[in-house]
This record gives sequence, C-alpha cells and structure tokens, in this order.
Amino acid sequence: MDLTSLPPTTRLEKPILVHKTQLKEHCDASGRRALKDDVSRVFWTHKLSQATIGMAPGKFEELQIFELRLKRKAAISELLLQIQRSVPYYLLVLVRYKEEGFLATAIKDPKVGDRDAAVVRASLQGPWRTWGKELPPFNLKASSLDDFHTHVCQELGGMGQLPQMSQEELRSALGQRDACKRQIQKLEAAYNKTSNRSRKVELHHQILGVQAELRALEDRLQNQIP
Repeated sequence: MDLTSLPPTTRLEKPILVHKTQLKEHCDASGRRALKDDVSRVFWTHKLSQATIGMAPGKFEELQIFELRLKRKAAISELLLQIQRSVPYYLLVLVRYKEEGFLATAIKDPKVGDRDAAVVRASLQGPWRTWGKELPPFNLKASSLDDFHTHVCQELGGMGQLPQMSQEELRSALGQRDACKRQIQKLEAAYNKTSNRSRKVELHHQILGVQAELRALEDRLQNQIP
C-alpha cells in the first residue's frame, strides 16, 4: 500500500515524533522491552478524516498512520497489539527496517468508559517485503473510514476477493479464525506437556476437531458460502 497515493491533505505538515515514553505508559514489561531494544523511532505521518480526505466517520472519527522504524528486523506483534489498544482511532502502522517493511492494523472497537483506549478484536499484519514494490493500492473511493479500513483489512487478511463483506462480518470472521488458531496452539501445548496416554488421545481428537472447524471457516471466507 503506497502512502504516496494518499492525498497531500492527509499528510501532516511535519511528521510528529511519538515519544516512546508516551507508548510505554500503555505497554506491559514485554512491550516496554521491545520499545527499548527493537524500536528506533515512531512517527505520526498521516491523518485521514472527513476534513482531510472527505470520508465520513464511522466507529472512529479518524484513521491515523504511524511509521515505526526498527533497530533490527525483529518480531514485534505483541508490541503492535499493545499500541493498537492505546490509540482510540483506526491505526495503520508502517513497520520499517532499512529497505524492507510491512503494514499492520487491527480490527477494533471504542472502549466503553475510556475515550483514550480501544478494544482489539483481531490483529492483521502483512508480510515483510521490499517497500514500495507490488503493494496493493488504498481504496480512495471508499465512502467512509469504515469502508476504507475494511478494504485494508481484507488485503492484509489475504481476502481481497471478498470486497462485499461488511465490517461486522469481517470482524466476526477474522475473530473466529484467530480464536481457532489460539485454541489449537493451547491444545498442542497441552498435548506436548502431558505424559498421560488417555489424555493425549483426548487432546488429539480435540485438535482434529478445531482444525476441521478452522478449515471450514477458511473455506467459507474464501468461497463466500452463505
């Protein structure tokens, strides 16, 4: 997704340096360690709103774009999740290291009772690639920020063939998919930990069941079975 395709009105006149101390307030120990060891700088570069791009607000009043520069090519999925929770807007994060990068976002909702936070339903992250090459374009014809963000999520979730999915349907589908994957990981961890034969058999059948559920869900998403 090429940021240069966004209208000049969405670019901040001067990128704002987001001090890591501001982010640390919303991070746990692992997140603070990642900020210290892996992150060089964080900039706020773009703001999409009705005033800057003419898209109607939805669940959130605006969509912000951060550029996060790394000291090394590190796995920072957990840190990205914590940052998403701390920003009460749609947020796209451009993670960059040298000439490579990836785009990440999250499906989330406003947090009831806390205007300075959000509830994350599912995290989405694209693959590492040489930045600026073979990236899908932003949907600048979207009528609302909800539709714009939905298109980004579909691209990052590998579901670009499902443009008619609503935000709610997409959120639900990706949430179920992520829940199945987490459950499989937990069951496999329990299987590897136990030495009880009957318990292993029980866990094995549970894993097969969840895997079948996951395959059916992914097939439904891919083929749009009602």
